[in-house]
Amino acid sequence: MATYGLFTNPICPFAQRATFALALRPLPHNVHWVPLSLQLAWAEKFGVEKVPVGQVFAGISAEELKGGKEHYKGSINATGEVPSLQLPSGEVVMESEIVAEYIDSVATQGTKLMPEDPLLASRVRLAMKRFSDSVASCYQLLMNQDPAKDQEYADAIKAKWTKFADVLDKNGPFCFGSSVTMADVHCAPFLYRPFGGPAKASAGSGGMREDARVPSAPADCIGRYPFGVRAVRKRPEIVGGGLRRPWPL
Repeated sequence: MATYGLFTNPICPFAQRATFALALRPLPHNVHWVPLSLQLAWAEKFGVEKVPVGQVFAGISAEELKGGKEHYKGSINATGEVPSLQLPSGEVVMESEIVAEYIDSVATQGTKLMPEDPLLASRVRLAMKRFSDSVASCYQLLMNQDPAKDQEYADAIKAKWTKFADVLDKNGPFCFGSSVTMADVHCAPFLYRPFGGPAKASAGSGGMREDARVPSAPADCIGRYPFGVRAVRKRPEIVGGGLRRPWPL
């Protein structure tokens, strides 16, 4: 059986898009854990056992962790970013949105995440675009070093949250009605972290720490979102994502 290789990280919301896509549209795959830059820094300074969600790297030294990341950059993805999906042919698909769409295009199990209907597909892509705009604004705020500009950035984020919520189906419970779509896969890791709730992530932390400057997503958006507290408990495959296999590469 042809097997794919998923290169990912358990605390990276971008990588979780691929995790969720595979949970909903299964493909035979092996998982390879790739450390984030912050995790490498923590491992070098405090030891691997102190790395956030470091249990996936148990038994690996800081030097081995660094070597694994360099191997990944040299053989899979030169940017060092996750996720990447290595095909049975050896070719590699990169970038979270593209990886998720590739999975959806080749998988035969589960319900397609990108609707066949062209109009609905266009709405899904619009929601994804608007959500991506809000994520970019969040990172601008998190990287801002001028407190006088914090409110300006926060207001921009709220405006973009509203634009995103405006294009969602008003009845839910998912972004576009009763079925999960690619919009849900795209947004879920940021709006709801499986281990903590609606995310207010700090830059570089993978969502493990909160930053009080980041405004929460609107309650009406979270309330009808598929990966809100009640709904996520009904989709255990989303929380676990089947990612239980060991690193390294």
